[in-house]
Amino acid sequence: MLLTQYVPSIKLVQVAGERAKLLLGTSNSKGRERLLDLGRIIATDTFLNFSGRFPTLWDSSHKALTDSLLISYNPERVPIPTLLDDKDNPNLELLDLMTINTRCNCFKTDNQVSKLNTVAYLSRLEKFLDGIFADIRQLMEQKVEINACVFDSIAVIKNYLSVPLAYDLTPLGYLEIVFGVVVGYFNIISMGMERMGRLCKNVRGIGLKEVRAEWVRSFDESIELEFFKEVHDLIAYHFQRNLDTVSWALKMVNNTKTIDVFDTENEEGEGMKLEIDETYDLEAKHRREEEEYKATVLAEEAAEKARIEEEMKRRAELLLASPRQDDPGQLEQAQEVDENDPNIVPRTEPQATAPEGELLVGKDARERDKKSSSCCCVIF
Repeated sequence: MLLTQYVPSIKLVQVAGERAKLLLGTSNSKGRERLLDLGRIIATDTFLNFSGRFPTLWDSSHKALTDSLLISYNPERVPIPTLLDDKDNPNLELLDLMTINTRCNCFKTDNQVSKLNTVAYLSRLEKFLDGIFADIRQLMEQKVEINACVFDSIAVIKNYLSVPLAYDLTPLGYLEIVFGVVVGYFNIISMGMERMGRLCKNVRGIGLKEVRAEWVRSFDESIELEFFKEVHDLIAYHFQRNLDTVSWALKMVNNTKTIDVFDTENEEGEGMKLEIDETYDLEAKHRREEEEYKATVLAEEAAEKARIEEEMKRRAELLLASPRQDDPGQLEQAQEVDENDPNIVPRTEPQATAPEGELLVGKDARERDKKSSSCCCVIF
């Protein structure tokens, strides 16, 4: 358990109309900054594969959004408590967007199902990245006016926000969100996997002594660095392909909200650099995953076929080893086999006998004949 500082805040459902205009309006610098923050949140959520806030890559509910995105306010500027629930009251001093209940949903790499889920997730993320850069490029190349831009890349988010906000963000507002997404991804690949690995190591070790084992177990179940490496490389690959678009977008926001890691040094004294793999090819990765999956299926089918053949062979041998009732010699041989083979369970019982010189008749004779018919039970 981690204790966090309490911050006075309201939910998104408590923001609408005039209050939403003050919160996310492009006519004031604070509103534009919050829109950038909204884009950065979307970028972080997609990197973590967290769908509990926005339906960017996966479907989610409006309740999830309203419960996981908060807006802090100045508690000294609240004359009456009921002011908080008055959505259209603009007198509440709103501060910053805050996220809660964020989780990492990493797909493991130790089974075929998780690998296929990873490919599906990366395909959705790649489509989202292509849409983001396409929207920015058409504006950068002046192929469309800002007021006529539809912003297809975040169409689902536009519809999603319109319900709780009851306010049209305008094309300029959506552009700020798209810029924020680029800034968020830029920060992620600027950090690089080396720094993320050190960060994970440090966080993993902060659990209190009394709950250290449970903390470490929970952390290890949630974080999969190999999964993050796949996502990081995909984002870096698209940034490499769209460096002119990225540069233009960062210039348009004056590098606002970007982290400065280029002039700093890490613990080893090496300058931080963008970790971009220019050879990364998602389509080739998909083909490799598909080939590996087919190979795995074929191998499993061959192994199952071999197992069935071996089982049939074993059963045939057991049947051949079973004694016939008309061959006393085989009964003795079967008895020896039964002692060594746990799959053959002999069913022999003592025979009814009569004193020397006497004959069994009637019921006693039938019981003797019945008991003398020895057999064995083969269990498969």
